[in-house]
Amino acid sequence: MQLFVDAGSIEMFFPETGETYSLAKFSEASNNNVTVKVNGDTRVAYSVLE
Repeated sequence: MQLFVDAGSIEMFFPETGETYSLAKFSEASNNNVTVKVNGDTRVAYSVLE
């Protein structure tokens, strides 16, 4: 899984399947800042609900 963060959104990309999921969308205002901090184990558990 790859995590992409920019001023407009946070996206999760799964290279195995080619699927991308949006975790959050932000305003296009230029003063938005996003910080992702990891402390300890970086494994991610997830499930997709349909």
